[in-house]
Amino acid sequence: PLTKRHYLLKDRLIEWDGKVARMEIAFDTTESEIEKQQLKFTLEAEKRLQNVLVYYIVKMALVLQLLKC
Repeated sequence: PLTKRHYLLKDRLIEWDGKVARMEIAFDTTESEIEKQQLKFTLEAEKRLQNVLVYYIVKMALVLQLLKC
């Protein structure tokens, strides 16, 4: 939250100067997180568009059926 970035943290217990210590490494994953959110937004928008198209195709089919009667 302080840096407004996304990180993947990895830690491991190691021996250092005869004592057990925890080594922790942080990988900045902000760019891939942004790409993931953009892809999610795009896929949701495509799904909404697909649903709208299906709705209007079905509606047009019903209108055409009524006109044939």
